[in-house]
Amino acid sequence: MILNENVSLKKFNTMGVDVKAKYFAEMTSPDDISILPELSEKAGNRFLVLGEGSNILFTGDYDGLVIRNMIKGRSVISEDDESVTLRFGAGENWDQTVAYCVENNLWGIENLSLIPGTTGASPIQNIGAYGQEAGDSVTEVKFYDIYDNSVYALSNVNCRFGYRSSIFKHELKGRVIILSVNYKLKKNGVPELGYKGLKEFIDENYQAEYSLSNLRNAVISIRNSKLPDPGVLGNCGSFFKNPVISAEEFERVSNLNPGIKGFPAENGCFKLSAAQLIEISGFKGLREGDAGTSPNHALVLVNYGNATGRELRDLAVKIKHGVYLKTGVRIEEEVNII
Repeated sequence: MILNENVSLKKFNTMGVDVKAKYFAEMTSPDDISILPELSEKAGNRFLVLGEGSNILFTGDYDGLVIRNMIKGRSVISEDDESVTLRFGAGENWDQTVAYCVENNLWGIENLSLIPGTTGASPIQNIGAYGQEAGDSVTEVKFYDIYDNSVYALSNVNCRFGYRSSIFKHELKGRVIILSVNYKLKKNGVPELGYKGLKEFIDENYQAEYSLSNLRNAVISIRNSKLPDPGVLGNCGSFFKNPVISAEEFERVSNLNPGIKGFPAENGCFKLSAAQLIEISGFKGLREGDAGTSPNHALVLVNYGNATGRELRDLAVKIKHGVYLKTGVRIEEEVNII
């Protein structure tokens, strides 16, 4: 692992923000952890792990060590008549991981197609879409704790998965590097069609044939119709989380805002559409300089070329404040702001 200094991170974050890292290194093997304490100490024990940079907004240069996780590999851990457990290196591209499972007729993560990022990042956010979440299928996460120079493995329950949340986003944030993730996939699954638009797309385009490949292709088509290509227009996908509120709060909010959509969630709560909240608050398609929201999907903040991270962050703050004033609902960022 080679240590580089004053490296531009523009090509390493999908928002396309032009900032620099004081120190930068690429980790390609779990064996690289042997020199991490030395590198971290040189950087003042300030480090940041970067996968494909698809869920991060830099608001300035990073005065520490940025480690790009590029650990590859996949292997079969166990198999029986009903399922297969696979181990993926943390640096594996997530969509390629999904494609591999679909090609091998393994069910469980097909609705998570085309989500940008690495496989190692999938449990951190507990990524989710169209009725599935990473935490539904993860059985183990192996990671290196740079604070005590040790490797650990956590089972699913100890990962404390929640909505776009896990122990890696909270208690262990800023101290671990994920090395691998185990996924248990089913050989004979049932399609998750809770998202109305997904079922309608398959019914219309694939004659209601709910095969794995059709599910994946449908998800890809829907996502492509809504989300801009970060290679063309800088973005992090969904910038905000869908808020979850109590039944009482939902009744109050819906009375004040007729037409607000609420979807049943755990413990009698309701999940609202952050995109709808942003849209009815007047922010869809907004542009201020080179920072804006997508005209096709209000949940997506975009960099039209030369927006700074601070400008994008300030726009996010403005949207949050505006949504609260208009609807009485507080929304939170899904993206990690540095």
